[in-house]
Amino acid sequence: MMVVYENTTVVLCRLAVLLRPVLKMARVGVGLKLFIVAFLSYFDFVTDILVSQNLYESGEEKWAAATLTCVGAAIGFQTSFVTIRYHKCGWKKLGTKVLLTVTCVMPLVQAAEVWTGADMEEGCVFPPLMMLVSLKGCEAFGESLPEGVMQVVGFLSFS
Repeated sequence: MMVVYENTTVVLCRLAVLLRPVLKMARVGVGLKLFIVAFLSYFDFVTDILVSQNLYESGEEKWAAATLTCVGAAIGFQTSFVTIRYHKCGWKKLGTKVLLTVTCVMPLVQAAEVWTGADMEEGCVFPPLMMLVSLKGCEAFGESLPEGVMQVVGFLSFS
């Protein structure tokens, strides 16, 4: 029985040495995916502002206001989640995180925290991964979903 245990240990150790580069590449791949998603989130907010400006300049003030309202709602929802998470961490940290949220950089910060495996900070209400999911959910339901409906309605009414 001891020989089987020793042979299994040797095989597993050799397997671990062989898989180590693959696991590092997988971690890099996951990190890259997280940052691409977070960057696209930021880019989405920028394009929404530019679309609103274009709509306003073309005389479609109602659609521009609706688009900006969706963007504002998403930022508002995200700010509420940030406030809930960091309200026990002090005003300075809370203010910094709210500023990052209003400037649409918070998903990038949260993606970095999740990728590096950052522990839950003292005083925070929930962990970084839950925060990232909350931010993305706020963006999806506060901004992307309503704007998608608006675009379909606009496309059908202008066609």
